[in-house]
Amino acid sequence: MCDNIIDSQSYQNFVIRKDDKLYNSKDFTNYVSDWETCSLRQWLNKTFYNTAFSREEKMLIGTTFLENNSPDGTWFGTDTGDKIFILSFEDVINSAYGFDSSKSEFDEARKLKGTDYSKCQGVYISQGYPHWWLRTPGDGKAVYLVSSYGWAALGQGVYGTGVGVVPALKLNPKAVDVSVVYDLDGGAWAEGYTAPTSYKANETLALPTAENVVRAGYTFSGWEQTSFVNKTVTYTAKWISNGYTVSFDSNGGTAVADKSLKWSDKVLDGVSDPTKAGYTFAGWKYADSAVSSDTKFSDLAADDKVSEITLVAEWTAKTYTIKFDTRGGTPVADKTLHWDDKVLDGVVPPTKEGGFEFIGWNIVSPKLSVTTLNCTYGELVQDDSIDTVTLGAVWRDTEKPVIIGLENGKIYCGPQKFKVTDNDTSRTAVVIINGKSVEPDADGYYTAEPANGEFKIIAVDSFANMAMVQITVNAAHDYSDWKFDENEHWKECKYGDSVIEKGEHTFEWVTDKEATETEKGIAHEECTVCHAKRNENTEVQKLKTKWEKIRDWLISILVKIIKWFIDLIKDVC
Repeated sequence: MCDNIIDSQSYQNFVIRKDDKLYNSKDFTNYVSDWETCSLRQWLNKTFYNTAFSREEKMLIGTTFLENNSPDGTWFGTDTGDKIFILSFEDVINSAYGFDSSKSEFDEARKLKGTDYSKCQGVYISQGYPHWWLRTPGDGKAVYLVSSYGWAALGQGVYGTGVGVVPALKLNPKAVDVSVVYDLDGGAWAEGYTAPTSYKANETLALPTAENVVRAGYTFSGWEQTSFVNKTVTYTAKWISNGYTVSFDSNGGTAVADKSLKWSDKVLDGVSDPTKAGYTFAGWKYADSAVSSDTKFSDLAADDKVSEITLVAEWTAKTYTIKFDTRGGTPVADKTLHWDDKVLDGVVPPTKEGGFEFIGWNIVSPKLSVTTLNCTYGELVQDDSIDTVTLGAVWRDTEKPVIIGLENGKIYCGPQKFKVTDNDTSRTAVVIINGKSVEPDADGYYTAEPANGEFKIIAVDSFANMAMVQITVNAAHDYSDWKFDENEHWKECKYGDSVIEKGEHTFEWVTDKEATETEKGIAHEECTVCHAKRNENTEVQKLKTKWEKIRDWLISILVKIIKWFIDLIKDVC
């Protein structure tokens, strides 16, 4: 032990508070009163030890095994093996070391002077003497110290820089057997290697090297002493994780960036699923193995020498439907297909009666921007959320319209009404009269107005099928003489499109030659309106002579007398 206080610094120079507790690390694992991890111990056994002593002097300094518990046994610290240390509370009340056994005695042996260097470092002096640190914890916030009055007591903190430092050491302490325990932290011993399990305290332990330990996916980086309790030291292996790479073949889907990871990392952590139009993502595969969210790099690589693997995306094709509206043609069944299938492959064109020729399909719904159906479903819709498309049949009308009510080459008088029909009832034919397009009336009739001239009437449908008639339409009728048959008579327009004054004949006899007493006469019947004749050259009996007339008179008188006599008899009876 030094006779003087050689320095002045804090017991722990890093302090962090959490839940009213004080720690010396950001991970909140060690309290500030812990000797094993305090900054003063690190300084004594590294900076001070390497600066203050020569190589030969270091060879004379042994490792001293220390217990670091509170005096009342309620606070336990980790045992340590130190080259340089400071005294404990038990040490400064040990009369064997020349100190008073009472902690509260103003012990002159415990009162130490500070060196000029310690004074320059700011050691606090009271009553001519500084305080100086002890390594014994009192609780999680403070450690014991020796006051300037020479008594030993629990300090108020660990971070005061005005407290003195009194180093101590043992020269060649008695060698003891130290047991060695290894924590390989997931590693294993190399095949055929046996690690040492003990050593003498005055000897140097030959720790295993990188050739003696193995751990898949890691590189060995040395040992860390993690505990020293009851002459048993524990060394924990330190490892550096090797870096690996997972590449992703999205198999036609959206790109997925390579992932850098460690041996035991899950290969899909943080990896977003790719997308592919027309397909549902079905997962990843490596060779023939399915990859799940729990799969690690170590599950797939043959050994840790494999630095990179590639996962391949699996896809399930979505199903889509094409419906067909044949617009009056023979029905076409719905077609089920996938994103990359051709839209019209295997579709048999419909047929339609009535003069129609199938020329293709157009899109009924939804509204799409493509200009050809000679494509895949994906090229057609360009949006895989569209699961159904309806196509409509397109027909070419191969028959020309029909002009009803007019006869080609005929002459008409007055306005002429006519109709135009077409087998394609979905569209109306265009009607042109003498080069001018005309519209029908409410009843669907077109009118050729009289013009005392020729009319060229053309009807054209949407496929340029054309019907044409040429007629003449006069402003008025030109009626001829009477026309008749054996029962009726009438007058008609000489152009044959109108009849007037139609009626039955009224016949009277007309004498062509008068009869005489010696010759017969000739007569015929004639209509008093149209002068139609019938029974022509009918003979008329000769006229009677004078004596034939007297005879006929006498006979008529006799007939009347006989009739009178018969009526008289009837009355009498």
